[in-house]
Amino acid sequence: MIIDDKACLIAEIADEKKVDNPTSWQLGQNYPNPFNSVTLIDYAVPEASHVKLMIYNLVGQKLITLVDEIKQPGYYRASWNGFDDRKRFVGSGVYIYKIEAGKYEATKKMVLLL
Repeated sequence: MIIDDKACLIAEIADEKKVDNPTSWQLGQNYPNPFNSVTLIDYAVPEASHVKLMIYNLVGQKLITLVDEIKQPGYYRASWNGFDDRKRFVGSGVYIYKIEAGKYEATKKMVLLL
């Protein structure tokens, strides 16, 4: 019972902690990486901006756009399940994800393994 109480207390403290807005653009490494069902991509937006987050194959074909909207300053997370915009599973391989927001652009690699 004490362990449960401590766990609840830690969760409550974490919920009460306020997170400041980011001071710089960030595109995090997806996790887990490699992945086999769903992966998460964290990114930070320091100023209101139109944000696009897209997934490409290695020959440069865009597979899906995960985010395409105006975002206020903050920390965000997108998920990808390995499907393209036509709802077809893309299969095992190396993929590129790219963020575009104002003048900021960044890309990273990820691996999908079945």
